[in-house]
Amino acid sequence: MWAKQRQSGFTVVELLIVIVIIAILAALSIVAYNGIQQRARNAQIVAGVNAYKKGIMQFMTVNGRTPHGATSNICLGSGYSDGVCVSGPAVGGQVIHANDATFDGLVGGFMQGKPPIGGKLVDITGGTKVVGAYYWGGRIFYHLEGNNQNCAAGGAPSNFGKLTRCDVTLPAPSSL
Repeated sequence: MWAKQRQSGFTVVELLIVIVIIAILAALSIVAYNGIQQRARNAQIVAGVNAYKKGIMQFMTVNGRTPHGATSNICLGSGYSDGVCVSGPAVGGQVIHANDATFDGLVGGFMQGKPPIGGKLVDITGGTKVVGAYYWGGRIFYHLEGNNQNCAAGGAPSNFGKLTRCDVTLPAPSSL
């Protein structure tokens, strides 16, 4: 007599399973996106360091000397959020600033603009903060996000807190 009507819809368990699957997919997407951003920033730093390395080498070939500016410790490139690429005890308490007009004038003639290398300082260890790249005493140091990164612009890699530090020793001007 009274026919039982069948109700359609989803159970709570089915809804929870769908929500969990969506959450897992979202978490995987966020991790992948962060990895892509890190690789892009590292590629930008490597490209900038390669441009500076070529510019410095060309300067030394033409002039027979290293391109020292007003200071011997110079941030390479542009884009440093605090105007500093290194600060803290690991560099003798020194602060390396982003602008050196003398150095930029000397090397700039062998490059096309200042490539963007910098970003936000990363606290690596013991109060030392670094980002990007700098020229110090005939060597280029640059920092890539993450440990065990490939120093694609050359140099010896070493883990430095949350970063990989790459140390490129340029040849002496007399050997060019």
